[in-house]
Amino acid sequence: MIQTKPTKMWQLTIMVPAEGALAFQEGFPSGPLASSFHEVSNNVFVVTHLYDAPPERFWVDTLIKQLSRNMGWKKTPLWQISELPETDWLAENQNHFPPIKVDPFFIYSTFYKKPLPEDAYLLQVDA
Repeated sequence: MIQTKPTKMWQLTIMVPAEGALAFQEGFPSGPLASSFHEVSNNVFVVTHLYDAPPERFWVDTLIKQLSRNMGWKKTPLWQISELPETDWLAENQNHFPPIKVDPFFIYSTFYKKPLPEDAYLLQVDA
């Protein structure tokens, strides 16, 4: 089993109209470890970028203003940078993949440590 330790992360969130979600997700040329967007209300999206070091506020502000101008918007979207709690992301991920029982099979991963059922065909899968 791979041993990991909690990691510090910072999150940049930007509230944008629907037509800007993809531009504000893809418009950050370097730096984010991961990016996503999702709808929070009718036609309003949150774009999220994750970083392993706090992003420079001046750089973020400049880029958001430029992307807003490119979209033809008169207002700059609301945004914020927040430090996330230290998290063991590998363990967090593994918690979302419990074993699955589909008779007559029991599908589990290598990090599953509980006793295995004796009355099932065992399938070990790492994803």
